[in-house]
Amino acid sequence: FGKGVPAGAPVPALARSSSHNPEMFGCRAKDLKLNIKQVWWPAFRGGYAKIVTMDCLRPAYGPRSAAWGTTPLDSTRELSPSNFFRNDPRSPIERQVGACAALEGVRYCAGNPCIVVSEGRGHSCEQVCASQSLACAEAFATNGSCPASGSVGSRCTHVFPVGADPVCRCELPPKPRRCGLLPHARARCAGDPCRVLVSPMDFSTGLQTKYRDCNEYCGTANLTCIAQHDVVSHSCKVRGDLPCGQAFPEQPQVAMEQQVGMAGRGPKAHVVASEAGFFERLWHMDTLRTRRNNSEGLEAYVHDAQAHRVCVCTGASAA
Repeated sequence: FGKGVPAGAPVPALARSSSHNPEMFGCRAKDLKLNIKQVWWPAFRGGYAKIVTMDCLRPAYGPRSAAWGTTPLDSTRELSPSNFFRNDPRSPIERQVGACAALEGVRYCAGNPCIVVSEGRGHSCEQVCASQSLACAEAFATNGSCPASGSVGSRCTHVFPVGADPVCRCELPPKPRRCGLLPHARARCAGDPCRVLVSPMDFSTGLQTKYRDCNEYCGTANLTCIAQHDVVSHSCKVRGDLPCGQAFPEQPQVAMEQQVGMAGRGPKAHVVASEAGFFERLWHMDTLRTRRNNSEGLEAYVHDAQAHRVCVCTGASAA
């Protein structure tokens, strides 16, 4: 399923939701096509056998996928949040900051903790979401059943009767949610979508990013910088405060240590997205017996690419 991936591009993988192990690309059930061919086979009763093959119309992830054209604001329409590593460039912004982790309910739907089956206590979905400082996006009167795709929802302000068990879809309030459009996020600090450790490298191309300062960085999403912090490399630990117009430190030329291969091209290594954000390497070395420590990020495989700046854009507190 690696077709369409440029040679040498460190394309991130999906996470297998049950174990969080990397799963390169994969295929969604709705994109699978079964091909059934009947052939003459005298050993079978009736003299015929069916040969069944299966094709994937397009991969679940990668340049040819539907998810590739999404942003952290709408990627859940194509893939469950549990299929993304947390700081993948297209990971839903609510997943990146764990916004829905504390939502209370009977269970959640479609692998999405922001779609929760609420206990029927006579509340509206607006109240359910507001309990975790979230906004209600949709409400469904399905009496505890997860809504089917394309279901028409109810008003978020509708108060459901006791025992009704509505389904509520919550999301970040509009102002901080806009920060999901901020690109090249090495991490979102302190669970704040607008407080971004800016990556020195583009996730998909491996090229260095070219932001001059936090004013320019925030401006890429039509936001305004309200603070810039100098931080310990590759962390959100603040060492000092800087003006928004303070220039980023220059980055040395980045050199990737490994050659990235894709399925069908004799790969030596796959680059995949990590739960901590950024990329990690799975060495093939003829077999898959050797793995690097999953706690390491791309900095272990890139020479001198250092993330030293946290930008705080509008929608966040400067404190």
